[in-house]
Amino acid sequence: MRKLVPAVLLVVGCSKPSGPSPAEPSPSASTAAAPSVAGRASATPAPAAAVRTWSGTYKSAEATLDVPKDFAKTWAHTDRGGGTGDGAITLTIDNASGRAAGTIEGPLGPALVSGDVAGGTLTGSVRRKDPADRGFTGTLRASVTADKIDGTMTLASADGAVQRNATATLTPAAP
Repeated sequence: MRKLVPAVLLVVGCSKPSGPSPAEPSPSASTAAAPSVAGRASATPAPAAAVRTWSGTYKSAEATLDVPKDFAKTWAHTDRGGGTGDGAITLTIDNASGRAAGTIEGPLGPALVSGDVAGGTLTGSVRRKDPADRGFTGTLRASVTADKIDGTMTLASADGAVQRNATATLTPAAP
């Protein structure tokens, strides 16, 4: 134990020499370097906005329903129409949490969208603004880049008898 004490004192007893070493710049040299540091800082891209709003359109069309042959004998599919055509979609994405929320208007609306963005992919659900209207609900899956969201929605009527597929494209909304 006595042999360790002098070694500890030796390490603690060492001090840095006073004054700048040859490798360290003098105080006047650091002020001369300040403009180049500031120049590099301004070249750094600005961080993404914490919350970003997107707007765009979707186009929905009839989807096919595959019914097993045994089940088809007892159930006949009749597409009652509706839910096809062009509509509007808006999303707000919180970049810090990855949460997404928005609305759908038009043939598939009024509906609400909620989901999450992770790894450049948005996955979410589409639910009715008024659940009593028995309109279309389903899922949304989209690719998210810095300047565009492209995705698809797969939806069905409340009773599951009518299916729709939609493609959507959104761009950042004007500030």
